[in-house]
Amino acid sequence: MTTPDHPTLSRRRRTQRWLEFLLLYTFLPALLAAAVDPQGRLHDALRALGLGLLVDIADKRPGVLIFPILIASTALIVTFLIFDKSFDRSTLWGWRRAKPALPRILSLWALNAALLLGATWLLCYHTSVLPKEAFLRLPREIPLLLLAIWLLYPIWSAFPQEITHRVFFYHRYAALIPNRTALLITNAAAFSWMHALFWNIPALIMTFFGGLFFAWTYQRSRSALAAGIEHALYGNWVFTTGLGWFVYAGSINADIPR
Repeated sequence: MTTPDHPTLSRRRRTQRWLEFLLLYTFLPALLAAAVDPQGRLHDALRALGLGLLVDIADKRPGVLIFPILIASTALIVTFLIFDKSFDRSTLWGWRRAKPALPRILSLWALNAALLLGATWLLCYHTSVLPKEAFLRLPREIPLLLLAIWLLYPIWSAFPQEITHRVFFYHRYAALIPNRTALLITNAAAFSWMHALFWNIPALIMTFFGGLFFAWTYQRSRSALAAGIEHALYGNWVFTTGLGWFVYAGSINADIPR
């Protein structure tokens, strides 16, 4: 039995989907990461390919690329999905499906928030990964900025990422990976790889495990809203604790403030 998320695909269409997947979720993030690479290892090659403008922007203000690309890609994907007759538009919001998932999302977040806070304290006070000053820096020193993050991050970052990496991903590529566990892991890996542009290992680790949670929620609920709420909760808390430096646009090619 097939569903819109698991259509029967011919061999040719499966090949096309795999190539599309590799382009969107592997090659393009790698291209952006290469453009913002602090060591510029592939900058000459990118210029030779006619991508000098991308390199120039990345050299001056690498973080300025992130949100325009995210918002533009989200707008293109939403437009594509709306005109795709096989797409279930209710997944773009899905409040009725999100509501039953909220108790589980909130209870897991409460537990993991405590674990993340403890992990941040350990990293700040018992390792050289983060300075002591990074622990709860925003609530202690710049509470208005933290408030702005809590208000804006869900709308301008978390929810768009759920559209690009959950709604579109599952609609287009679920048929390629029928095993739900393999699909979950593949989605989390693609979500993590999107953060390669930050050029630090903690960003990849955090977003991989975050991706597992968000993908699991989306697989269960088929609601971008449910996954978006969960994404926003974890993202905002990461910025609150001090771990947000690893996934902050301004951190690219910058030293951790001490």
